[in-house]
Amino acid sequence: MDDFDSETSERNPVLRADRSDEHKAYQERYVRAAESAGHTAEVDAVGADGRRRTDVLVTGAAGQRYGFAPQLSYITAATARHRDGASRADGITPVWHTVDPRSPLIDAVHWTRTDDLPAAAIRDDRHLLVRGGVRALALERCERMPTPCPARRQGSCGRRHPRWDPRPRQFDALVRDILARSYLPLTVRAGRGLRRFWARAEDLDAFLDNGGTLAVPLPAAVEVPRPITRPPLAPVVPDICSAGRGARCGAPARPYAGGWFCGDHRPGAHRVR
Repeated sequence: MDDFDSETSERNPVLRADRSDEHKAYQERYVRAAESAGHTAEVDAVGADGRRRTDVLVTGAAGQRYGFAPQLSYITAATARHRDGASRADGITPVWHTVDPRSPLIDAVHWTRTDDLPAAAIRDDRHLLVRGGVRALALERCERMPTPCPARRQGSCGRRHPRWDPRPRQFDALVRDILARSYLPLTVRAGRGLRRFWARAEDLDAFLDNGGTLAVPLPAAVEVPRPITRPPLAPVVPDICSAGRGARCGAPARPYAGGWFCGDHRPGAHRVR
């Protein structure tokens, strides 16, 4: 995601001449991955105010828009956060990408990283591996941990504690998974700082179920609703009274607001005796 600095760029939202071949190759790769999953991708999409340009804009599942941004030149963390916020304000979930393992944008925004490859290798349909910015959940029994219980700060609580481990992922598969919302942008606390990464939706459920908390809630647009488990309702046989302790009454009944009841068990029957 970039901010325009010139009137020429605003009026010509096309692949700019100052882009590197590698940058253009990543744009082409994002487009191919998105279109292979049935999505339409727009290159260098300009915002309504003319100040924001998204390298590759794709509308994914449930109408959520994603902005894929290969950032191959140096950028400060503050600038990345500013552009990230501008995109989110426009309803776009940014997906930043770098080839520098020491890039300032790492953990300042939600990111991915591949090796620093030439344009021909990026365009090639060979296995392009995302080596950073993607994590998988691991649950470790407290008594097996080499350190004191992270919750109690001493001893062992006997529960399982969540841990996020790096997980390499194939580039095109990750793009498709993000667009399908099966991978989500998570933000968790790591010491005194924050760690931002992409993880499977089912890992998020397990993380929350085992006492984990997100440092920043998921945007409503990308949040996947968790299933609500309700106890099954007891079957009610029409025309038969469902009152009674243990076994049902079983007498002939008629419907009331609370169910099917006979004359002795109908609502308010005790008040007229």
